[in-house]
Formats: sequence, C-alpha cells, structure tokens
Amino acid sequence: MSIEIGTRGMTKVGRNQLAIEVLHEMSDGIYQVRNLATGSVMTIAENRISLTPAEEVPAETTPEHETEDREAAEDAPSTPSHRAPRHAKSLMAIALETLETEARAMSVGEILETAKQSGLFQPEDWGKTPQQTLYGAFVRETKEKHQPRIIKSEVRGKWLLASLPEAPEVTQTAEA
Repeated sequence: MSIEIGTRGMTKVGRNQLAIEVLHEMSDGIYQVRNLATGSVMTIAENRISLTPAEEVPAETTPEHETEDREAAEDAPSTPSHRAPRHAKSLMAIALETLETEARAMSVGEILETAKQSGLFQPEDWGKTPQQTLYGAFVRETKEKHQPRIIKSEVRGKWLLASLPEAPEVTQTAEA
C-alpha cells in the first residue's frame, strides 16, 4: 500500500480511533502523522494506518470518553480537589509583602490571617498545613541565608522583616 503525504486516514491508539493526516515518511514503512483533533504529532507504522476517503474523515474528532470527561469536568465545581491551584505568589512572597505592609513583628498565623483579609492568601489553595509550610520556609531562610530577609523577633513565635528600622542588625552564616 502506498501512502502519500497529506493523506488523511484513521489509526487506532489504545482504545481510541484517531483521525490523522500523514506529514512525511520517516523511513521505510514508518510515518510521521498529526492527530487532527489535538494537533499532536506522532510516529506510526504503515500497517496501523487505514486510509479512508477525505470526505469521510472528520477534520476534528474527539473520542467519546474524552467528550464525557470534558462535560463532567465542566459541570463539576472548580475546587482544589478537581484542579491544581495556580499560585500567583509563593507563601514566602505573600508573607514578606504582609510583613512589609504591617511593619511589625507577627506570628505565622497572624501573617496568614492578615494576608487572607487583604485578599493575598486563600487557605484552601495551599493544602492542609500552610502555617507549617511558611514556618519551615522562615526557619530555612534564617539558617541558610547569609543575610536573611526575615528574622526572629525578641518575642517568642514572632517574625520581622530584616529591612525594618527596628530590626536588630543580624547576619548569620549557614550552618554546616
């Protein structure tokens, strides 16, 4: 069987029937094809391509189960359990911005509560323990950085921006 460049046909990938277009022959019997539904390019052996007249091959096809999945996803509420959250800022960036705005020593809980009230932080987007995550980031920053952006306050459990005028002059060396 002779397959020409630009020919449209069908191929089976897994349990799906895909409409494809032949892009070029890579070697004897191996072709590079484009999935008409998604535009993705793949390599297929000649014996896996079934040629059909061009008018019978739809320009775009979507496997039946993908259509059902897509419809179910559109109907489902968009909660963190259904989609991965997209964070515009890291927890550390949110905390630094909050500390700069407040210009005082604050605990991790206070930082996150203030950030929540100002709209910078949505707890449901950050998993079960955002306070522990932020606390760990603070501890790591103070131990590993030569000049940390954040330092411990004299009050237990509170943190300050190192750039604040009332912050004590602190330079730490990374512990080995």
